[in-house]
This record gives sequence, structure tokens and C-alpha cells, in this order.
Amino acid sequence: MTSAQNATDRWEQGSANEQESLKEIANFIKNNSTDDTEENEGTSREGLKVGQYVEYVPDTYINPKDSSSNYTLTTDISGYTSEQQIAQLKDLKWRIMSINADGTVEIVSDNTYDSGTRIYLRGATGYNNGVYILNDIAEKQYSNKNLNAVARSMTIEDIEKKMNEKGISERDGYTSSSGTQYGHQTKYTVDNSYYPKIYAEENGSGINTEEVKEDGIGVSEEGSENFPVPSTETPAYEQANESGLTVTQNHYEMYKSEMSEYFNEENQDFYELMFDTYGHYWLASRYSHCPSPYAYFGLRYVNSRILGGNYLFCSYCSADISYNGLRAVVSLGSEVKFKEGDGSEEHPYKLSI
Repeated sequence: MTSAQNATDRWEQGSANEQESLKEIANFIKNNSTDDTEENEGTSREGLKVGQYVEYVPDTYINPKDSSSNYTLTTDISGYTSEQQIAQLKDLKWRIMSINADGTVEIVSDNTYDSGTRIYLRGATGYNNGVYILNDIAEKQYSNKNLNAVARSMTIEDIEKKMNEKGISERDGYTSSSGTQYGHQTKYTVDNSYYPKIYAEENGSGINTEEVKEDGIGVSEEGSENFPVPSTETPAYEQANESGLTVTQNHYEMYKSEMSEYFNEENQDFYELMFDTYGHYWLASRYSHCPSPYAYFGLRYVNSRILGGNYLFCSYCSADISYNGLRAVVSLGSEVKFKEGDGSEEHPYKLSI
């Protein structure tokens, strides 16, 4: 055998060995690497739009009192005249409310009012506990542990953060019938100076002073260290002394017919979603209203034509009853996958982790 032939044989053997080594490396990579495309399939938010439908099924709530799926709302918490059994609705439709830069997505339910489930609140007790009640019902009846999804009630902040500069300007320019502008104060004295106890904890309140609180709780916060909720204290209200009660006007009303221009083009789908309802639904947000000669304290609501509020307690120590439905909001983490479906009502997206 010639030297040339020996060299050829060695080259071919080396080439075969190299190819075998390359095959082994390829197989190792295939068996030990992560297919990012497969793992990340469904976590992309590309193509999702506000208003699209999602197939979301909450966990079944089990009432510790009777093992039903109803939420028991007692009179000492709601202020209403009788105990309420709030049904958990499993056939609610859910739609995308917001798509966030961090990959989280918020979905919102139908209004439970449309399905016959309404929540009654009354008086200072209803005002004190209202935000807690709405969030607690939402959390217990509409969360999903497998998706790490915790539900809450919709709030006024959900709406205001979508408004454009014109919308916020209109809010800030709103005045009560007696001329008190949003963010400004009116003082009430003597028989017109009663207030729900939680109001003393709120920003903008002035109890026995014209100086208003600036380090208190916001309108959508449930309670405080000084006033934990739910509260069953009776009476649920107090009266200011001769120095009076100072109340900040933070109530305002807006009508659907005028509100379209308060949302930029990219938020028009949210605007439509907000008013896409037959009946009223609560917002888990308190308000104070300053007409003359009384102040009114209540919770915000939305219906098919208006963003407004229902008063529950008046500063001359009178109570009123209001009822609305609930719209639950669920935040889905960036790890939740939107798979199958096209977001239509007939073919909603399906969720998984």
C-alpha cells in the first residue's frame, strides 16, 4: 500500500470519527436543551386586544357556614336590613381589560347585576365596609389558585388611569350644586356634621378642624390600622364637635355620551367595555359630595350611560340603601398562557400555565 493510499484511509477514518462526534454533540444538545419556542408558546401578548373574550373559570367557593357556593353578607357588615346570600356565577363571560408592559393581563367579568346577583349596602356601616365587602366577595368567589389569580372589585382608579388629559381636567373642574369644586372643601357644623367613622381616616377629611388629612387612606383602600375592617361598631358614625366637619369634594359624574373624548384612541375599547352593561355595578371606591347644606358619603358606580355614585349616609345623620352588581377584575401573571381560540365570544382564549 502506498503512502498516498495510507493518507487517504487515515483522512476518511478521521472524517468518519469527526462526523460521529458531531452527531453525538447534536444529540446531546437536543436532549439537554430547552426549546424556548415551545416553552414560551402562548405567553406572548402579541395579538391580544382589550375587549377580547377569555375562557376563565374561577374556583368553586365553599361557604364555611353551609358548604354552599353563596357568600353570606350579614347585616352587621353591610348595614342592610336583612342577611344576603350572594350567588357565585360560573357562567360569567370574561374579557381583557388591560395588557401591561410587564406581561401581566387584567380581565374583567360581566356585571353580576345582569345575572340577577346584586349587593345591597346601607348607611354608615355600608360606607365603612363597602370597599372591603366588594373586594372580599370578588376574591372568594372569582379567584383561581391554579393560575395564581386573585380577584378584586373594579375601582375608580381602573377608569381614571385610562383617561386622557381632557378627562382628568373635566374631573378636576366638576363642581357640586352649591359650587364646591372637585378637590376643594366645605365645612359643616352642628346637626349637619355627622360622618361615617372611616371618613376620619381618609385623605381630605377634617374632623373638628379645617385642616384636612394628607397622610390617610385613599378612596379605594379598605381600612386602616386605626379603623380595621370589616367593622361592626355601633353606631358606625360620629359627630364633629363645635369646630365642625370639613369635607373634600371628590365626587363627580360623567355621562357616556360625552366621555368618548376623554379616552385616547388606544383606550376606546376600554371605554366601550366600561359601559357594556345592562344594570349598575359598584366600584370599590368611596366618595364624598358637598352640596349645601349637607355632605353625602357613598360608593361609586357605573351603568350603561353614567359614571356616578350612590349615597349611603348624609351628614345630618340619615341613611339610604343602594344596590348594584359586581364586576370582578382578575390579574393574570406573565407566566399565564393564552392558547387556542381567537378572542371572539364564540372562541375565547383558553388559559394555562
